[in-house]
Amino acid sequence: MKISVLCAVATALLLCGCNGAANEEAPEPKKPVVLFEGSIDKAMVGTWKAEGVDQTYKFFEDGTFTMDQTIRVPKGDPMTTHTKGEWRHNGDKVVIKDAQKNIVPYACKLDGDKMELSLTGSLKVTTKLKKSTD
Repeated sequence: MKISVLCAVATALLLCGCNGAANEEAPEPKKPVVLFEGSIDKAMVGTWKAEGVDQTYKFFEDGTFTMDQTIRVPKGDPMTTHTKGEWRHNGDKVVIKDAQKNIVPYACKLDGDKMELSLTGSLKVTTKLKKSTD
């Protein structure tokens, strides 16, 4: 009888494990901290219009920006958005801080009157912009 009880306990320990930590939830990984750093690049100051969509960025000399966009909706009126915040150029990135203090880095390729902004996260969206002469 003692042997069968010991065998049952040993089998239970083997199947379930004897470490209580295995049943605990793993901690959520920490999100990387994105710093709002960089400088104002005079080459970026101005009005930039996106190719293929109704989207306009205005980068100002004081480090602020606005972004206006109209989104076409298949069965309804177009939706317009207006975003404002701050921007900095930092090496090959543009760092945007919106009014809610969200900081988003974009990979940036600047070539004269053309600029590409690409999200650096999992979305991988690239916006091609042309500097407006208006």
